[in-house]
Amino acid sequence: KTPMLYVFYAFLIFLSGGNLVYFKLLNDLLLFLVALLIFYITKIKYENIGIKAFTTTCLYVSFMSFDWAKTEYSEIYVIFFLASSYLYLLRKSSNNVFKAGLLFSIATLVNQGSIVFAIPFLFVIFKRAKNIGIEIIKFSLGVLIPHFLMLLFYLFNDLFDIYYATLFKIPLTYTQSDFLFLEEILVFVKSIYNHSFLLFFIFFASVIFLMGFFTNLNLWRNSKNNIFTLDHEINLFLLTSLLFYYLAAKGYYHHTLFLIFFSVFIINQFTSGNFSYFFNFTIFICSCSIILSTASSSLNNLKNLNEVENNYPLKELSIVIDSYFDDDFTVLALDYNLILYYLDKPNFSYIVHPQNHYEDFITNELINLDLIKDNQIRELISAEPDVILCSGTQIISGIVTQIEEFNCEVSDYNRKYIKLDTNLYRYNANINLYPDPYREVGVYLKIND
Repeated sequence: KTPMLYVFYAFLIFLSGGNLVYFKLLNDLLLFLVALLIFYITKIKYENIGIKAFTTTCLYVSFMSFDWAKTEYSEIYVIFFLASSYLYLLRKSSNNVFKAGLLFSIATLVNQGSIVFAIPFLFVIFKRAKNIGIEIIKFSLGVLIPHFLMLLFYLFNDLFDIYYATLFKIPLTYTQSDFLFLEEILVFVKSIYNHSFLLFFIFFASVIFLMGFFTNLNLWRNSKNNIFTLDHEINLFLLTSLLFYYLAAKGYYHHTLFLIFFSVFIINQFTSGNFSYFFNFTIFICSCSIILSTASSSLNNLKNLNEVENNYPLKELSIVIDSYFDDDFTVLALDYNLILYYLDKPNFSYIVHPQNHYEDFITNELINLDLIKDNQIRELISAEPDVILCSGTQIISGIVTQIEEFNCEVSDYNRKYIKLDTNLYRYNANINLYPDPYREVGVYLKIND
């Protein structure tokens, strides 16, 4: 991950006092701020007294009601800074372009892939600036200052190799994977249909509009009824969001969060009163239906925050693990990394994210930097950390996969370890968002010397 994501996470963890529920609520507050930015962008761009701004915001919040749309994703942080930057460009002031550059720079330090949004930002500056050269210089200075300060921080801590690998080398190889773009898009569209038919209908209508935009249909372009007016800025941001999804080349749902954010502005390009009324009414009904379906569980969670926190299966398991040790101990988490958070322990492995152990474009670079070794997981298990978390079989990309790089059943070949009986947690409905009957909660404790 890029540097600033760690900074923001650390700050919110500090504010939450380490309580995961409070941490999630603080991230929800960030989502609320993003919704406010949508409201103000819509009011300024379309000079509306608030009806369109309100319904546009409701449409975004409705899209973010998906169970997978977790607010802790780096993309939400990036969207906050991209939207703030765009809002500054919309408000005409001599210093706003420089401030927009600063905010855009922070976005790229949260998720380096957001650099592709430099394309629409430069377009906006070219379109709106009176003195293009001066404005480009101001924007560029705003972009360079945070990157320069972060570079100095890494240099002073003798971490330049990590800085270069994280921001440049690894991202460039991230996209080198097999990816069926249209197939993955259809899967995403199907998820919208399964979540809410009204939301799918609004999305489908927006796609029809986009088809008209791409093909420049004469029927719409020459219509005397003036059905819509193209907003080239928003449409370029939308196309760039598709480019981001394509370049990411993984098909993960959270890579569509930029697409979701900018697509909600499409409805404001309909200038026909009848179309506007129709969309506003449909969005209002859609929002109400989603609120009615989620309000009860949401309010119940808010009323019982401590109970929600204490009932998290992995927190309960972390308490059991901690009870086996009187002194400090080490933890190698090859799965269920949330236990590291509850135990307040660093991972025994240099790599934190479990799936990154199996990504050659990451491991090869870290091997070249002499930060990990080849066959690293076997090496880590051989080093005998006090606790090992490992699941040998799980569903990966819809396929039941047996991990063959190493043997998870540590207690079978190393008598220093015992295996905890974790079925109580494994079959708890709250442990995984998507059920995985093949994925056990493998916990191995070194208690015999």
